[in-house]
Amino acid sequence: MFNRDMAGPTRFEEYSEKYKDLFFMTRRDGILEVRMHTHGGPLQFDWMAQTAYGNVWSDVGRDPENEVMILTGTGDLWQIGNPEVWTTKFMDWPNSRKLDFYHESLRMIENMIYCIGIPTIGAINGTGSHWQLGTLCDITICAEGTEFFDAHYLGGVPPGDGIVLALQNILGTKKAAYYAYTGMNINAQAALDLGLVSAS
Repeated sequence: MFNRDMAGPTRFEEYSEKYKDLFFMTRRDGILEVRMHTHGGPLQFDWMAQTAYGNVWSDVGRDPENEVMILTGTGDLWQIGNPEVWTTKFMDWPNSRKLDFYHESLRMIENMIYCIGIPTIGAINGTGSHWQLGTLCDITICAEGTEFFDAHYLGGVPPGDGIVLALQNILGTKKAAYYAYTGMNINAQAALDLGLVSAS
């Protein structure tokens, strides 16, 4: 016999509990707020968060009771990095982990774009890593002191992940290359002038 519970979407009560250590979720009148956090402060990005991103977008997008999603951070920073994730250089990772990382990175972006079919608002509350998630939303607003940058090249890693893809899509190839290769900051006003955000 066909089990509708197995085939149906995950309920809000289930996925909000499942991801509560990374994403604090509230919903009222169909408006879902997803607030990133680590222990009640700014989200400290690590590989667990990277894996969770792809999964949370899928669960949020499949819930028919979600009508609008607001994505934001906690405190004055969007996200903070965690240097411990790079204690082992990427080139020294086992090949199986490199492959997992590749697929997790794809799902982080792809599932946000293709799995969420409702209007989304990125409320970027401050400077931080992985800001491309906020700019991938339909409407993006940012706090006045927010600065956007791609630190990959300055850190010795070729730019080419979701940050540079977002820059290329929104700013165009030449401007994206300039900011990716120089690592220069884009302040809130410049982000508004460039079309990176809708309002600041």
